[in-house]
Amino acid sequence: MSENTVTVEYLWDEDLYLEAAKAAYDYELEHSPRRFMGWIFIALTQFGVVAALKQGVFGLLFISTLLVIYWYFLRWPMRRAMLRRRFAASGTAGKRFRFEIDDRGVVSPARTIPWDDILSVVRVSNGYLLYSGREFLYFPDNAFSGADARLRFDTWVKSKKREAAAA
Repeated sequence: MSENTVTVEYLWDEDLYLEAAKAAYDYELEHSPRRFMGWIFIALTQFGVVAALKQGVFGLLFISTLLVIYWYFLRWPMRRAMLRRRFAASGTAGKRFRFEIDDRGVVSPARTIPWDDILSVVRVSNGYLLYSGREFLYFPDNAFSGADARLRFDTWVKSKKREAAAA
């Protein structure tokens, strides 16, 4: 391992899987038209209240209230339950992953992802999402050997973005 190599290593457990899935979901929702669904649910609730008060139509109020409850209180718990089932069936539970980031790209014993195949690197609250096609890798902050390694990774990502922009 050279001075220019950054090593990322972590144990892939259910908590980390859920953290990665939540980070990706939140990021993708923030950059998707689906984010407006919450506003639509609020509008439906307001229409339901008005209809219930003016016309005595309580069906719309009931449906809109259920939608709001789902959107704000049940969406993530239901998704988390689905993700837990998917993780249990994945066969990756409890595996230790190790990646080395260098000029070639992101290297693991199983494969190498060249920098050209990494479409974007997104900084999220507890780590990084590396998108390659429809897949992503999640590197939690505590998977880096220290703040210096994380800084070198940031520098690498920025230099690769500049190279891609110049090409």
